[in-house]
Amino acid sequence: MAQHAGMPRGTDHAGMDMLSLAECLDHLRAETVGRVAFVQAGEPVVLPVNYLFYRDAIVFRTARGEKLEAAWRRSPVAFEIDGFRSISEDGWSVLVRGMAEVVDDETQLDELSSIPFKTWAKGSERPYWVKIHPDEITGRSI
Repeated sequence: MAQHAGMPRGTDHAGMDMLSLAECLDHLRAETVGRVAFVQAGEPVVLPVNYLFYRDAIVFRTARGEKLEAAWRRSPVAFEIDGFRSISEDGWSVLVRGMAEVVDDETQLDELSSIPFKTWAKGSERPYWVKIHPDEITGRSI
């Protein structure tokens, strides 16, 4: 991963506070909904997903479609979570960049199936697990 736990906080070019890797990981472990971004047919796509932070990776369930196709291609993706309070005008965001892949290892599938996990989306079954291996994790707060 590009950011290391000992990295000083500091600020970015826009004056926003940089979150440490430990703070980013805490947010990733605490949240359950994020957005996965990828390129499909030359166009950017951003879709919400329920997710787990499992063994230092983002995992989510999906049905056949664009997200699964991106994982089958082992495409580079971005994943983002955030939180904010309008009244106090503060918030944070965490961005993960990495590669997506379909989980096909039977041991991992058994482990994931044993974890209580519920998607908010109703309708079609989501039989496939997708994993995002982080290459870089960064975060900001304001």
